[in-house]
Amino acid sequence: MKKHKVAFLSLAVSSVLFSFVNFSNLSAGTNSCDLETIKRSILSSGFPGNILSTRSVTYGNVNLCEVVFDLGGRKEVGYATPDGNYLIFGSVIDLKTRKSITMERREELNKVVLSKEQWKVLKQLVDAEYGKGTKNIYVFTDPHCPYCKRLEDSLKKLADEGLVKVHIIIFPVHADARNVASAFICMKGSGKDYIEHNLEKYNKPCDEGNKKLERNMRFAQELRITGTPSWILDDGVVRVGAIPEQELRKLLTKQK
Repeated sequence: MKKHKVAFLSLAVSSVLFSFVNFSNLSAGTNSCDLETIKRSILSSGFPGNILSTRSVTYGNVNLCEVVFDLGGRKEVGYATPDGNYLIFGSVIDLKTRKSITMERREELNKVVLSKEQWKVLKQLVDAEYGKGTKNIYVFTDPHCPYCKRLEDSLKKLADEGLVKVHIIIFPVHADARNVASAFICMKGSGKDYIEHNLEKYNKPCDEGNKKLERNMRFAQELRITGTPSWILDDGVVRVGAIPEQELRKLLTKQK
């Protein structure tokens, strides 16, 4: 029986550097990706998710097969070797532009743009705000999500510079975050407390807070948001994940 290996890592591309994995052990081989071969290999390993498509991609002198999975209604990008023996999850980053090629591809596959009616609902769901900038960002965030905190640290800096106004919509995907999320709503928490992660005092959840969280979660589901942080700028495009501050700054300055 073949052994199938899954690697969770970050891939960095300059002229191309791959970190945490020795690609000299992987044959570059042919750049041909056969959907059925990849499907059989991955599915026989017991890996979850429905495979939607594959295509050939080349980074430097390394040939890989991009594999698009349907994971709970959201499309996710992975990479397999053409022989199907290795499956890699992580971000391919172009070091020259410092852009995540993987994130851009994921956004392209999952692009959701808010309608006028959805904009109205979104604005009604805001739980707290921070900053007075002319640009806006609506963040679906979990109090216990480390990636949310990373994004919020960048947003606080940009908001303090006057670039952006942060609109917080609490979306607890971690089960242990629900009580503090409910309490924050019930006790009318401040955006400053939230973005600075000062949530210890929010310890009185209530039915009203729980009901509000359900509304947040239903709307997130409508937007095909399944994880945090997920965020929306003035262009109405739903984006996912924490990105570097400079990349976020560039996106914000391009907003009309």
